[in-house]
Amino acid sequence: MACPEWQMTFGIAMAAILHLFSDRAGSIVQASDTTYGHIDIPWGSNPITSPLLSSSRMRVAQPGGGVTRTQKVEAIGGLTSVREHLRVCWEGDRLGRNCGRCEKCVRTKVNFLAAGHGTAPALGPLVPGEIRDLTIRSTGAHAVFAELLDETDRLDESTADDIRWLLAQPLREG
Repeated sequence: MACPEWQMTFGIAMAAILHLFSDRAGSIVQASDTTYGHIDIPWGSNPITSPLLSSSRMRVAQPGGGVTRTQKVEAIGGLTSVREHLRVCWEGDRLGRNCGRCEKCVRTKVNFLAAGHGTAPALGPLVPGEIRDLTIRSTGAHAVFAELLDETDRLDESTADDIRWLLAQPLREG
């Protein structure tokens, strides 16, 4: 039976599966979702609980909480291979491709814009009104959009207004 709260358990599931390979690798490095200032608990993966999934055979770490997603995009977003092949989406119809419309795809488009890298071909352009078409369904997704509030001075005013509008909408979990 699938867990109905995947957003709360994905980190545990990933660590459990990777522990099966502890004879080949002694460490798991999970990407940090948010900065330390925006940690959302409970959430399936965070720098507080993820290391608790370590064992004597495998260490679980979650570095990167000291920088925002936009700062991470600043560091790697200028690379052509990243811009053309980045995959963040699991919602699209085509496996291995981004849908370009879901919350995660749209948020990543905004990260690229805020980082000064413009449009990433792997995601497509940010379409006017696209942010307002989103529904935030988890406190974790809300937290990563809240991080973007710190970047609004690097975005055009309509995009910044759309982010503020989206964060003012009620959370629709489910």
